[in-house]
Amino acid sequence: MLNKDMITVTATKEDWVIPYIEKALVYSLGEHSALDVLQNKILLVVKDDDEVLTVLSLEVVDTPQKRILNIITAGGKDMYRWVKEADQAITRIAKEMGASNVTIHGRRGWSKVLKDLDYKEQYTVLSKEIL
Repeated sequence: MLNKDMITVTATKEDWVIPYIEKALVYSLGEHSALDVLQNKILLVVKDDDEVLTVLSLEVVDTPQKRILNIITAGGKDMYRWVKEADQAITRIAKEMGASNVTIHGRRGWSKVLKDLDYKEQYTVLSKEIL
């Protein structure tokens, strides 16, 4: 179990987070670059002592009926060491920002990882590249 003091929220734009963001963006459609993610996003850095385990990027999405906190990227290692504590921090941020839901558009494996944290698969996103 991780020490709760190891979770920090930062608004850094420093270059050291880019590899973590790029690691997650490999699985995207290319709708964001690492530099896009750094702009006006919330970065949640998960560390174990001085070792960075992951950097998650979050954005607030205002829809006509709800405010949602969306997880854009989560790139790192040893997910099972940090996912519960990171979710607690994300939930706290969502409440502070007045969001009613937290969402993530990710690979199918996230459904299994997040199921025990009360996340539910709401819909499936399909994509077709237009050439």
